[in-house]
Amino acid sequence: MVGIRRVLRGTRGFTLIEIAIVVAIIGILLLIALPLFTGARVRAYVAEARQLSSEWKSLTWACLIEKSFNQSRCDTATMIGWTPAQASSAWNWPAAYMFCGNIASTPPTQAASTCPGPITGATAVVGVVVPLVASPPTGMTQPYLLAIKTTTGQVLESPADGSSMTP
Repeated sequence: MVGIRRVLRGTRGFTLIEIAIVVAIIGILLLIALPLFTGARVRAYVAEARQLSSEWKSLTWACLIEKSFNQSRCDTATMIGWTPAQASSAWNWPAAYMFCGNIASTPPTQAASTCPGPITGATAVVGVVVPLVASPPTGMTQPYLLAIKTTTGQVLESPADGSSMTP
């Protein structure tokens, strides 16, 4: 017991340099972790949009098959029987709208439109746009856009960071 007391009395604690090094290491780890966390949140919100729009994809594709790929008969939510989900932390689902057109002219900010008749060609699409909420999470700048090529069934998505849709 006496030996332990002698050892404890001789302990002086941490030096200022040691504490500064530990604080610097924690700061560097935070600088690395925070951007990764922000990116993970955006990916999680996009995954939420993908999951909630899967019903739209199924209903739209079924409608297109049933109507012989006539986009003008499958270009509104009521035509395909789809009811948008409730608003979430990132997406304003009640304000979601559909569009019909050509992928070459489909930016991430595509406006609502209906088809006057069937669209032919390899770039014809039917899509849905889900706007962001009034105060979107950091890193999200554009609405979620999902389109189906009516000739091939290929699904195209516009990322929420505003980059272009890739055909």
